[in-house]
Amino acid sequence: MIMGRRLVMLMFMALYADSYSHFNKLSEDTHTRLKRNLWSQRNLSSIPLGLDEGLIKLDLSNNLIKNFTTINLPFLERLDVSYNHLSFIHTGAFKNLVQLHDLNLASNSLNNNIISNSQAFKDLHVLRSLDISKNNLDEEAVKQYLSSASSLDCLTATGNVVSKLTTQSFANTKNLRVINLENNLISKIEEGTFNPLKKLAKLNLARNNLAVICDFKLSQVTYLNLSRNSIEFFITHETEEVYNLEVLDLSYNSLLYFPILPKHNHLKYLHLQNNRLGALGIVNSVAEANHLYKDVTGSNHSRTENEKDSVYSDWQIMPLVHLDLSSNHFRSFPLTMFRDLQSLETLNIGNNCLQNISNSNALSEDSRTDIHNCLLPSLLHINLKDNNIEYLSSNLSTTFPKIETMVLKGNRVRPCSGQSFSISDLTTDVQCISFSNISTLKHLDLQENGIKTLLHGVFANSPLVSLNLAGNKQLTIAKNALKDVQNTLQFLSIGQNNVTDSQFGLACMRELRILNVSDNNLKNLPSTTACSPLLELDVRNNSLTTLKNVTMSHLSIIYISGNTFNCCQATWLQSLKQENVTIPDLDRTECFHQTEFITLSALENSNIMCFDKVTRGYALLYIIILCCVFIFVLIATFGYTLSRTSCHFVDQYSIFSASSISLTNLVRD
Repeated sequence: MIMGRRLVMLMFMALYADSYSHFNKLSEDTHTRLKRNLWSQRNLSSIPLGLDEGLIKLDLSNNLIKNFTTINLPFLERLDVSYNHLSFIHTGAFKNLVQLHDLNLASNSLNNNIISNSQAFKDLHVLRSLDISKNNLDEEAVKQYLSSASSLDCLTATGNVVSKLTTQSFANTKNLRVINLENNLISKIEEGTFNPLKKLAKLNLARNNLAVICDFKLSQVTYLNLSRNSIEFFITHETEEVYNLEVLDLSYNSLLYFPILPKHNHLKYLHLQNNRLGALGIVNSVAEANHLYKDVTGSNHSRTENEKDSVYSDWQIMPLVHLDLSSNHFRSFPLTMFRDLQSLETLNIGNNCLQNISNSNALSEDSRTDIHNCLLPSLLHINLKDNNIEYLSSNLSTTFPKIETMVLKGNRVRPCSGQSFSISDLTTDVQCISFSNISTLKHLDLQENGIKTLLHGVFANSPLVSLNLAGNKQLTIAKNALKDVQNTLQFLSIGQNNVTDSQFGLACMRELRILNVSDNNLKNLPSTTACSPLLELDVRNNSLTTLKNVTMSHLSIIYISGNTFNCCQATWLQSLKQENVTIPDLDRTECFHQTEFITLSALENSNIMCFDKVTRGYALLYIIILCCVFIFVLIATFGYTLSRTSCHFVDQYSIFSASSISLTNLVRD
């Protein structure tokens, strides 16, 4: 029986040893293969010899290779020779790379030996992705390198010197699905250039010199990036053809008019930020766009016959989800164009010249149509920061029935005083915006609006999750101003307001997770902060002397620098450390002791003497008693000395008198 157990154990150990040896061999082989694969940044001047023929990926980037010779790697799928000095590729260099489908030759010198180099590409029969960026290639050089790349799916040629695209540019690459020609010098695109590319889905022509798009015909494209050109207008001729376009980026151009888009499209994301839209006024720009369309197309199509905004009438049926109009020149909200965007969820009109949106003159010069007549039923997020807005609408919940986020930073908004607000208040000289009774509103940014007071009920029935009130100098928050959001608010910022203790009335915020009260004049944190399960607290640059009232049970991070902490009242610091609370600015935080400042990080190693109030009281009493005893001893000593001196004087006087009597008697005798 014992022999049987030993035999089984020996067999198990032998099997384990064999498995372990095999595992080690596999690990060693894998490690060796990985090691042989990683040849990046080795200062190589040529392709290393003895490469493993089983390699699937080879990285030779960031070396000094000038010539590429024949290599025998029949299983290689990806080859990276970017950031070298490659200027010559031998004919037949790729003939043994029969599985290569991804080739990166970016940042080399392929503008040399173009004819001979391009011959090597004839052997790449399954190549799908090619990167020839930053090689100083013009349009003829690119065409030459693509002459044999019939299987190519993705072309990246950014940062070259291509100045124009012709009908021959992609004649031999009809399978292209993605083209990236960003950061070239393209100023002209011949009509029909992209016609052979029936599979083209993504086209990036950003950072070029294009001035106009007179007739957009790429119905197969889903993503088009034309940002950072000099485009003044974008026109699509009216047809019944359905366009697949979903993303159009025309940001950072010189557009004076909204793009005239395909009648039937799938557009979801439209980027028009940093243009000149609105500079002519909405009414004038629409009229000018109508005339421009007629001039460019040379027709009197029904698209421009009736309504002033007829070139944009098809916007009503666009499935647009995201629209960015920031950093333009709008003075009024373009109601006529956006009133029927049923799918719009995000609208950014930040950094414009908007004032009272409700009284926009978009319909006519004397129109005073309120924005709530033009519902945006699906809008979730609106960004209106850095405008000059004083007033939005008498009923935001009707104007934006699903609104969740409102960013009004950098305006002149004055919140109404909650439940006391009524529509009749609009007749007064001072207009305000009511943020109460918006049942969908979760995030509100009122930073830097010059708000002076928040009164009770200002956010009644609005379940705010985050509220930013920073940068409103001398803001006074009434005691119950935030009471209506005490069960929902999780983020609150009241930084940079110069708020004092008396101006900061904070209700018991039961859900508050992040609180920012930095850059104020607080000497004490409100006792109500103990109600909040704070995770993050920022109290920088105040007048706090202690943090002993801070609740630390949930706290994970706190910023405390720029206060006047008392070194002898810093027991809270030890508590923070015991709770593993992170203090990123601890090394920059100081406390004051007698005549010197000490950083809190060095406080534990300093030898300062601190006394609490009781100890200081006993110490003072002890000093008084000592002083009294000293004075008593001093007086007693002085009295004793004085008495001795007096006695001595009397004795001297007696002797002197006796001597005088004796002398007198002697004279008499």
